[in-house]
Amino acid sequence: MAKKSWKTLLGSSIRKQRLKKGFSQREAAGLYGCSLRWWQELETGRNISVKTLLLIAKVLFIKPWLLLKW
Repeated sequence: MAKKSWKTLLGSSIRKQRLKKGFSQREAAGLYGCSLRWWQELETGRNISVKTLLLIAKVLFIKPWLLLKW
């Protein structure tokens, strides 16, 4: 089995934290101020940067390091 990239792992972690908070993708996208499609791509490991990571943590009301636990 191929090793997952860090971006894929981070996207999965974002999804997991979003679900823990009870947000739908649409709700999270609304809080973040982006399109649903962009949020969906985020959770698949695209559109990720350190700046994005910090903003996502803020939107999900969590510490940024929680997104790095996988």
